[in-house]
Amino acid sequence: MAIAAVAVFIAAVLRGPSPQFFYDAQMYWLGANAVVGAGDFYIDGGLGIRGAISAFVYTPAALVSPLIGQGPAVLVQNAVLIAFLGAVLIPLLASRVRPISAVHVWISATLIAIVLNGFAPYPLMDLWATAFLLVGIFALVVSNWWASLLGGLALGVAVNLRPAHLIAVGLLLLVWGVYKWRMAPLAVVGLVGAFVPQVLVNRAFAASSSPYPVQTFLITDIQSQYASFTVRYDTVPFAGTDPRLFYCSPDYATEVVGRIPDSSSALAVSFLHNPPEALAFVAQKVSAALYWSFLTPYSEPAGATSFLAPLVLTISAAGIVGLIFATTRKGAIKSSPVGLMLLAMWVGTLATLAASAPEARFALPVVLVGVAGILAIVPARLSSIASAKVLLRVWPWIAAGVFVLAVVTVLGIVGLSHPAPPGDATAEICSVE
Repeated sequence: MAIAAVAVFIAAVLRGPSPQFFYDAQMYWLGANAVVGAGDFYIDGGLGIRGAISAFVYTPAALVSPLIGQGPAVLVQNAVLIAFLGAVLIPLLASRVRPISAVHVWISATLIAIVLNGFAPYPLMDLWATAFLLVGIFALVVSNWWASLLGGLALGVAVNLRPAHLIAVGLLLLVWGVYKWRMAPLAVVGLVGAFVPQVLVNRAFAASSSPYPVQTFLITDIQSQYASFTVRYDTVPFAGTDPRLFYCSPDYATEVVGRIPDSSSALAVSFLHNPPEALAFVAQKVSAALYWSFLTPYSEPAGATSFLAPLVLTISAAGIVGLIFATTRKGAIKSSPVGLMLLAMWVGTLATLAASAPEARFALPVVLVGVAGILAIVPARLSSIASAKVLLRVWPWIAAGVFVLAVVTVLGIVGLSHPAPPGDATAEICSVE
């Protein structure tokens, strides 16, 4: 693991630093600099709509940035996390589903080094929030009181950094509680403890005792409006025009013209009133979010293609089928809840994608669960994969993986086939695209 971690770290650093930070990334960086410089991190970090802990995540990079520059500082901090994810954390989680060897560590390290390379230069919360989700899962299954406390704390931090993870956290805690119900109060204490910084910040800067950012529901309502007619949202930072790029669903946009849902509940009602159209719409959203490029978390202009997309699609499709196979094999469910917790995290992420105008980076948990699923079906000796006995036993699962891959590939193409003009999009614009 140590050697693989060094290799992943070097690969991430070789990506090179970003000369500047854009949009959300800039706000997170300004917040960290304000913390280090004793400035107004509430205003600079945009904490009215962002979790309070987000202003502190990149303080290590902010501390050393005067010496090496802001771009290299962020790059190194992210490279450490990517190395930890690829060479340590994901293999350790997979080891709770099946025994692993050095082969699994190197497969994980290689896949993570490739798919997360684009995240390395930017101070965004996606990597860190998802890492806290995975750390929380691993800590919860250690099965002692302090690990349960820390596991709940890690999950709470993940929700503070990205409130959209609330559904995933709720589902995986429900699964874990079935196995470890005696430990549940400790996890709840840790979870609640993670929201104390938010309460303190809100009290100090917004005269509120809210455990979440004071403008959270405003952002949720705006997301719900766009979620009713757009398949995907991207930011194209180097296009020379308005950086916003929406991909439309003309069919569902036609359904909501003149009656745009203004909240999550209204969006849910809209989906329930149009089940066939909503199912196709949501399936396109999920599939389109997996069309990554080497610029992800940002995007290339509409119509551009990337060799990374087929890899991410394959990891996601084969990985989830593999995780289901490994989790449902004889004795697996009884021995460890990790497989089911990862599946719960996956389902929660899909729900988030369905209820938002998702950016590609929102699908990060789906991709990482896919990597864990790949590890769960790889034998210690790769040569045994080709044996007739093994192929005879698993061919239905291979066929299922191929089928899922084909479906998400086609749905993603359909979902990305109607880009709106650069800039803002409306249901009226999308209905005629």
